[in-house]
Amino acid sequence: MEITPIISVVITAYNGEKFIKEAVDSVLNQTFNDYEIIVVDDGSSDKTQSILKEYKNKIRYFYQNNAGTASARNCGIREAKGEYIAFLDQDDIYLPNKIEKCLDYFRLHKECGLVYSDMFVADQDGKAIYNWLTTKKYFSEGYIYENLLRECFFCPSAAVIRRDILVAVGGFDKEIRGTEDYDLWLRIARHHKIGLVKEPLVKWRSHDSNTSRNMLLMNENLIEVYKKQLLYKDLNKRCVRIIKGNVASIYYYVAGQYMLLKDTDKAVFNLKESLEYSFNIKTLLYLIDAKCFNLALFLVMKRLRGKLWTIMM
Repeated sequence: MEITPIISVVITAYNGEKFIKEAVDSVLNQTFNDYEIIVVDDGSSDKTQSILKEYKNKIRYFYQNNAGTASARNCGIREAKGEYIAFLDQDDIYLPNKIEKCLDYFRLHKECGLVYSDMFVADQDGKAIYNWLTTKKYFSEGYIYENLLRECFFCPSAAVIRRDILVAVGGFDKEIRGTEDYDLWLRIARHHKIGLVKEPLVKWRSHDSNTSRNMLLMNENLIEVYKKQLLYKDLNKRCVRIIKGNVASIYYYVAGQYMLLKDTDKAVFNLKESLEYSFNIKTLLYLIDAKCFNLALFLVMKRLRGKLWTIMM
């Protein structure tokens, strides 16, 4: 008879020879021991595979051709046997009581679909620098969807999720790169309570090779995350306003990045999109400064026509 673990820890790896052993060992050193470790190797070409072979039956190892983090995590979800699923990035570290503390929270709050914890932001050597949540304004627990729209205040290594909920919402969206976790959190938070353990249980390692360093690509994908939320017809006006404001701000930021890259066409496109989602005089002046006066004038007239029509009605 096969023994089913309480929790499956999914570690995704891609050329992670530098940190992967520390990540796996941090799970093996947990105070809670009814778990399985699933490592999905997303097409590594370094020594990751040979390092993981040393663990033999301590982990379940899966290799796939490089398809991205979302695909690798979804592979882990499909293979997981536990009632709960936790994620750990290859360069992050669980503190010894991470799993125990999160599962204790679930036992006391059975209505929660996901539990996350605070983290230590650590340097490349794993030395803690500061607490993650001290930098976040809207972190909360319960029905947090609206606050989560304002900012993403936890990452995969901090989260433990009920497996049935992960399967029900369809896992990670493979079409989104760099912000696929935020997309998933929003889909879960729309209908489920979220729990919070207010002490750091993870070390999140900050270094130059982190995916989030590619800010331009990440922000373009973040726009897609918010646009997906706008497809829901049951959103209240406040949530719609938050989302549109966020999208406008990101388009404005991306336009600035393209201006620095001297790609005026893409800058103009993003400024135009920003104005479509939220009219802002600063954005308009930026557009004029980009030598697109005719386009700016067109958008102003469009805005004024809309206001005039509203007054007449």
